[in-house]
Amino acid sequence: GQQYILTTDRDIIVRFHLEGAAGGSSSLWPNQGGGRGGLSVGTITLLQGESYILNVAERGQDCDFTNTGAWAAGIRQGLGGWPGGGSAYQHAENGGGGGYTGLFLSSVFQENSLLIAGGGGGSSTGHSLSIGGDGGGLSGGNGTFWGNWNQMGLGGSQTDGGLGSGGGAGGPLQGKGGVVGGGGGGGYWGGGAGQYRNLYMNSAGGGGYGHINESVVSDATTTLGKGSTGDGSVRIDVVSASKEATTI
Repeated sequence: GQQYILTTDRDIIVRFHLEGAAGGSSSLWPNQGGGRGGLSVGTITLLQGESYILNVAERGQDCDFTNTGAWAAGIRQGLGGWPGGGSAYQHAENGGGGGYTGLFLSSVFQENSLLIAGGGGGSSTGHSLSIGGDGGGLSGGNGTFWGNWNQMGLGGSQTDGGLGSGGGAGGPLQGKGGVVGGGGGGGYWGGGAGQYRNLYMNSAGGGGYGHINESVVSDATTTLGKGSTGDGSVRIDVVSASKEATTI
């Protein structure tokens, strides 16, 4: 992941295309992939004299059998992607949640967010199809359950973090770390953590919610699961810039 500081010497209208990052795979299913990131698009006037912070997400890590050093140390988890992806539980071999990609005014707090694309949830060992929920949209996607319905991590919503049984709820800008299952994706509200059934029968994490600050951003959409299958990304298109007036 990477953070950028944006400033401009004049007011400029730009269109942002933000993609959240995907979640990671579990150890048993290395080609499983996690939930896909969300896509958020909108037009913003960047103002002269203001400072904008752009966080570009990284993918949640896979839990990797080949990392023998980590396994010897008992670290058997996929770490969450920066920023906001929840890490899988240390000893349960599931994937980490993907980070969100987001634009903020002045500082990185939920109340300063302008546009966010949520990250996908981390996948779990329960089954090859036990895949994390997608990020973005009016709410993040739910992780796939394996065992009981209430064991999956739910997607973050417009008003709260996604729930997971056993205290696995996501928070502001942060997916919940896996409570034995897959980690939740980052977002305006993060995804919930997947839960435990028994050995290698865990559920996946939920995706993070994508956000639009409608008082600042126009012609905007946030779409579930239309973002990245890897690291997050950003495209910025200039719509128009004010021209400096000169006198003779």
